[in-house]
Amino acid sequence: MDNQLLNKTITVAEIKINNGNVKIIDGQGLTYTIWETKLDKTKTVAYKTYEGLGNISGKYLEIGYDEKSIPDSQGKYRNIKTLKMVAGGNMGVEQGNRPTAPINRSQDSSEPSTNNYTPIPPKENTYNQDKPNWEEINGKKRKDIAEMNAKNNATLLLAHGQIEKNEWEEWCKKIFNYKIE
Repeated sequence: MDNQLLNKTITVAEIKINNGNVKIIDGQGLTYTIWETKLDKTKTVAYKTYEGLGNISGKYLEIGYDEKSIPDSQGKYRNIKTLKMVAGGNMGVEQGNRPTAPINRSQDSSEPSTNNYTPIPPKENTYNQDKPNWEEINGKKRKDIAEMNAKNNATLLLAHGQIEKNEWEEWCKKIFNYKIE
């Protein structure tokens, strides 16, 4: 496999920018290198393309790379020669060399695809059934909510070191009785 151009679609999991190269780590933990310059000090085609792609973290890339064994090691150098962003997310391409089977779509766009489609029954409209009873909220419930909010706010002041532990109850009362003019 050495010195042969391989093609693969990868998910970019991590990018490490070094002096002279960019390391791209895919979703499987494999590292690929894009060299910035050739021996004649001109930018490589892959690096120029990389610069034009913008933020590629988490995106799918279609790459062409060569792979060379590292002497006295189980590892490999993977140098990217070509790359391009896969439009629209993964476009049905899995991690690795194997594309997924295309989805069979009918000509009528209102029809679902034929791949393992199970229709979801429509839900009953429960929008109006979940409305709170405002008469119940008035009075005691409204007071309970305001008291709980005052305790939560005083607890936040305590947690952030703005008040001392012995001042907590006093601040609960102050916040609970606070009136906006």
